Amino acid sequence: MKEVFIIGGGESLKGFDFSTLKNKNTIAVNYAINYVPNCKVLVAFDTNYHIMNSNFLESWSGTCYTDRDVLMQDNIIYVPVVQSHEWGKVQPYVCCFNNSGLAAINIAWWLGYDKINLLGFDFTGGNFHYGNEIGGTKINQNWFSKTNEKYKRLLQDININIVNLNPNSKFLI
Repeated sequence: MKEVFIIGGGESLKGFDFSTLKNKNTIAVNYAINYVPNCKVLVAFDTNYHIMNSNFLESWSGTCYTDRDVLMQDNIIYVPVVQSHEWGKVQPYVCCFNNSGLAAINIAWWLGYDKINLLGFDFTGGNFHYGNEIGGTKINQNWFSKTNEKYKRLLQDININIVNLNPNSKFLI
């Protein structure tokens, strides 16, 4: 079994000991990259992240998957987004319903992980984003409820084990 931990930006990560992930396969979503030791994969689909961190991305040695084609270098992989019910089953497209964390799940599946553990996937209406470095926003609960149902349907025919490690999360897969 190939296992990965995807680290999002939920408030449940406040006080989390990121050193426990040191020897684990990890995928960081946006600002989580600043906290996860030895992380080699970043999913950065937020526009503000790219604007505020272009210097970091230019010098970082890991692989960054992004839906922004403004940074052209070998370790940054542009991934077009489709807003359909195909869940990005064919590379290089990803279906994420405007959410970087959902894009990270799709990319983890592409990378061959069959057990995906989610940290900081709270979807409770708040957004920690590691001290609000990008001005975290509230999630529209109506949008989220619809997105959660769409994503669950898309995952039904995929052979993948996803475990949300936050028992209080509203992301129910």
